[in-house]
Amino acid sequence: MSYENFGPNAKLELFHLNPNFVFTNHGSYGSVPKEIMQHKINLLYEMESCPDKWFRLTSQNLWNQNIESLAKYLRIESKNLVLCVNATEAINSVIKAIDLKPSEDAILATEFTYQAILNTIEYSSSYKMLEKIQIVKVPIKFPIKNSDSLIEKFDETCQLIKEKKLKVKLAIIDHISSATAMKFPITEIGAVVRKYNNESVILIDGAHSIGHIELDLKAYNCDFYVSNLHKWFLSPRGCSFLYIKDREKYEKILQPCYISHGYQKDISNNFFERGTIDKTSWFLVDKCIDFYEHKLGGLKIISNYNKKILDEAVDLLTENWGTKKLEMPVEMEAPFMKVIELPELKDYLIKDLDDHKIICANIMKEIFIRFGIVSCIVCIENKLYCK
Repeated sequence: MSYENFGPNAKLELFHLNPNFVFTNHGSYGSVPKEIMQHKINLLYEMESCPDKWFRLTSQNLWNQNIESLAKYLRIESKNLVLCVNATEAINSVIKAIDLKPSEDAILATEFTYQAILNTIEYSSSYKMLEKIQIVKVPIKFPIKNSDSLIEKFDETCQLIKEKKLKVKLAIIDHISSATAMKFPITEIGAVVRKYNNESVILIDGAHSIGHIELDLKAYNCDFYVSNLHKWFLSPRGCSFLYIKDREKYEKILQPCYISHGYQKDISNNFFERGTIDKTSWFLVDKCIDFYEHKLGGLKIISNYNKKILDEAVDLLTENWGTKKLEMPVEMEAPFMKVIELPELKDYLIKDLDDHKIICANIMKEIFIRFGIVSCIVCIENKLYCK
């Protein structure tokens, strides 16, 4: 299939999406193609046909097979890869594996780090500690002129941390920011962090990356990289990957979010043996790779189509609303998402930061109820945007 065949007919043919609704928010939950969903149903039936055979024999083989397929696709070794339920779960495992010392270490994030991750580091920074670990957020203000200006903000923040006689023990860097749809220069930012502390652990939150942009995990020089497969890579929900650069270093330190029968085994088995749960989403990675590359034509063809309709959508909305998209260099824009300022809505005025989440949720609800449009509304610097 080439991108000329995409559009309404392909949506009806390939997906279960309700034709009565307009979907403009693929980035939150994704959508599973009919073909992939049928494979999942088949696996569920196979599991129920003989549960003992499934859990004792079949599952391990399917885990190994799909780990191998994804590792080959990502051009890494399979020993450096495990599957998780979602990016947040994977990041939780990493954060809990880092030995943080009060009065010595700091955790580096940004003002736009995903809220679930901020919650995790907030919890981890004080859990069973007499003194809280400092969390330092890099201030990011729009418009952004160029990538150098963003990198400079990271440099300035690391310098301030150093002046407090602290060092960045863990840096969590978005590859594509959820709220802003901005693509970060992660390699350059990682180099800045390591300039101040060569032992800093670099964790890249690539929740939006696989199926969205080209990946080169080895080139990023990060310690960990996570990404969801359900957003842009068409897998059923409940599937993400965690890349571990130095497996030997973390073999006995990195643990899944809950301990089960895999405890004290190698990392792969530790993350696989997590009790009696539905693991079928993990076992469809090879099917998703095949569908993405052969049925849809791969990243280049998908990108060509998405760019065309996104450019049209941005022009249409900015012209009619009299606003503009979030200002950043074109090369820093996420290919499949754009963020456009909403016109003033008198019924939805943000009075303080505490009510912006409620207002965004209420706007999305009204748009859906009145117009049947699935949207994503975000608040950036006290202004409302449609993503």
